[in-house]
Amino acid sequence: MKLFEEAWLMSNQTRATQVWLDVAQATRPHQDRFEGRARELLFAMPPEIELADPIIDALSLAGGLRVACLMACNESHAARSAASENARQIEGLTGAVGKADLVMARIPPSIDRASLEWADALAAAIDEAAPIAERWRQREAVAATRAAPLTQLELDGIAPHEWLKAARAEQNEPILLLKAT
Repeated sequence: MKLFEEAWLMSNQTRATQVWLDVAQATRPHQDRFEGRARELLFAMPPEIELADPIIDALSLAGGLRVACLMACNESHAARSAASENARQIEGLTGAVGKADLVMARIPPSIDRASLEWADALAAAIDEAAPIAERWRQREAVAATRAAPLTQLELDGIAPHEWLKAARAEQNEPILLLKAT
């Protein structure tokens, strides 16, 4: 992440582009390792959801960094491809897991379903699972739309590098919008 930021400070654009490409390439194996480790944890019996969640965050971060690096190099096609792949990875891990799955994974199988203990465990599991399910859906949405600005930038004739540069320099507006044409 620091190399990505430092490259913006370089006066030699060719060297900065090479740094961004190097960061994107170096991040790829980490992205794959995060996916593999998250898969191991999520599909273990019982699933290790709390351990997998920050690893899925790291997977998302790695994918986002790769997309940003490729955008900084004006490699729109590669950025779209990296974003699409990362979205597929995240969706493959969490997309089929709903709130009900997260709730049931938290209730020990030894508890009798007809007991008050089970009702209490269910209520606690619902409270614990809700924020995780929400994070997972938000993470999936972010990954699925990460490359969305590229199409509009292309239509507007704006280089991704210039858009990122302007976004980094923006001091007043908390949200940047693209004009639809």
